[in-house]
Amino acid sequence: TTTIANAYITDIKLVSCEAKYACPSYSGYRKIPVDLNLGVKEAKSVFMHIKEDKKEDPITELKVIQGSNTSTIPEISKWTKLNVNLNEMNGQSSDETNDKSIWLYFTKDTKISQNPITSIIVKEGSSPTVSAEYKRVPVDLNNDVGGYHLFMFYSQEGDKGPITAITAKECFTANCYIDGWERVEKDLNKGVVFGMSVYLFFKREKSQDPVTDIVVILNDQTTPEGYTKVDVNLNSVTLRGDFIHLWYKTEKNAVDAVHDLAVEFGQVPITPFGWDKINVNLNSANNGKDGFGEPTYLYFKKGHQ
Repeated sequence: TTTIANAYITDIKLVSCEAKYACPSYSGYRKIPVDLNLGVKEAKSVFMHIKEDKKEDPITELKVIQGSNTSTIPEISKWTKLNVNLNEMNGQSSDETNDKSIWLYFTKDTKISQNPITSIIVKEGSSPTVSAEYKRVPVDLNNDVGGYHLFMFYSQEGDKGPITAITAKECFTANCYIDGWERVEKDLNKGVVFGMSVYLFFKREKSQDPVTDIVVILNDQTTPEGYTKVDVNLNSVTLRGDFIHLWYKTEKNAVDAVHDLAVEFGQVPITPFGWDKINVNLNSANNGKDGFGEPTYLYFKKGHQ
C-alpha cells in the first residue's frame, strides 16, 4: 500500500504498457506502485500517477465506472474521464470500451464536494483493513477479469457534514454495497464460522436532520422512544448469537450531531481520541454475557469533538 498525503491531490494520470516492460513515469507526479491489473492474465500493466500542486485546484471526488453506464455520476459534464481502461488487455487500445472495461473519473467541482482529496491508496483483498478516514470506491478494479481483488480508497480534508441516516445490509461476500450510501469498512460478523457478512452504511443529506445518538439493543431489551430502528439483525444467521439491532435518533441539534462511524475489533480495543464507544459486543451471545467470532465494537464521532 502506498499513501500520498500531506497535500491536496490536483491531478491524476494513468499509464498502461506491456507487462514485461517498465511503464513510463510522469515528471512532477508520484507513482502508486501497484499494478491495477495485478494477477490478470494477458493484461497490460496499468499504473496511477498523482500530482500535488498548491497552485492548482484540488480534486474533490472520485468515481469508478464499469462499461459505459455513467448514470451513477451526477452532472457528468463536470467530471474528467481518464481515457485508460483499468482493465486493459493485450491487443486493446487504451480507450476501447466494452462490458469489462473500467474507467476512473474525477471532479474538482466544489458543488459536488467541498472536501479536497488528500490521500489515495490501493489495497489488495476483498475486504482489506483501512483506517476510518478512508472511503472505498465500491468497484473491484479487477472485476470480471480475474486476478487479485483490488480496491481504491481515498481520504478527504474537512468536515463532510453530519450523518443523517444509518442502515445495514446482509451479504454472502465482502462485495456488499448500497447505491448512494457510504460503507463502514469492516464486516460486523468477522470471524463467525456460520453467518453472513453484515456491513453498516450511512448517508449525509443536507436536507435531513442529523443523527445525534446511537444505541445497540439486544434481544427483547426495552427499545428507546423517538429512535429509528435499523431493521437488520447485526448477528444475522449466526445461529447462536443474540438478536442485535442498532437504533438511532435524529434531531435538529447540529452541535451534538454524529459525523463519523467506525468499527474496531478486539477484546479490549482502545478508544481513539475524540470517539465514543458503544460498549456492546456486536458478536455477543447469551444476552451479552458471552461472545463468539471476533469481538466487535461500534464507535461514533461527534462534530464538537
